[in-house]
Amino acid sequence: MVATTVKIQTKQVIMKTIKVAVVESPMLDVVEIAKENIEVEMVKMGDYIQPNEALANEEVDAHFTMHFPMMNQFNQNSDAELVEVQPIYYANFGLYAKEYDSIEEIPDDATIGIANNPANLDRSLCS
Repeated sequence: MVATTVKIQTKQVIMKTIKVAVVESPMLDVVEIAKENIEVEMVKMGDYIQPNEALANEEVDAHFTMHFPMMNQFNQNSDAELVEVQPIYYANFGLYAKEYDSIEEIPDDATIGIANNPANLDRSLCS
């Protein structure tokens, strides 16, 4: 298993068990599979900010819940020093309407929904 976000540490630590913060599937599923090769303790979190806070406070060793722009925003807002170890996939999301079959059919004056946070805004505007 490869963690996606870790806290910068200057001391060398040998871990017997790695604590990984997760929020929901499919991240939960990936961590479950990784448990076959590493002793992993999953720490279930209720939202996507808690894993960063837990990592910054050394309550977990890694987490598998967030992409680089969101981690970078957390670092800036919290004066944290989390670093990306391995990029994760981007799950696209969208809202769909029955009356349109393509983006081109959406009228210029239509109202659309987009993410309400800067870290995910670009994902809302990509097709």
